Amino acid sequence: MKICLVKRDKPVLEPAYPSDLKIIQRLRPNIVKSVDLKQPRNYEFHKKLFAIAKLVVENVPEGHIWEGKSPYLLVKSLMYEIGMVDIYQNIDGSVRLETKSLAFDAMCHSEFAEVYKKVVTICANILGCTFEELNKRSKNLEL
Repeated sequence: MKICLVKRDKPVLEPAYPSDLKIIQRLRPNIVKSVDLKQPRNYEFHKKLFAIAKLVVENVPEGHIWEGKSPYLLVKSLMYEIGMVDIYQNIDGSVRLETKSLAFDAMCHSEFAEVYKKVVTICANILGCTFEELNKRSKNLEL
């Protein structure tokens, strides 16, 4: 069961939509419920990561491993490098690693923020600058 809640001024979470209220009304009273709270990501934050990846791909030195590659491939490869992977076992017993999905419903804001920090730090190293410099420079990028 999935519901959306909104925090108001008081330390209280309220149903965000009428459908959420209906779900809450069906719950038995005085029974503790446990939920995993996720804050949806800002789409601009997502676009910013790929704008930085595009900047890296376009500005790597000639002959660099990322020269001419896609920003998407760079991000997925760096996610693999930082360990943001899911582990699967194939029928034959071998193990397969796949990078975690960056889809909005697959990764909340705080999880994405962790990926962003680590990936942009590596991107900054590739370009020979610091995370702070690249993050500040990204404010001028076209998203």
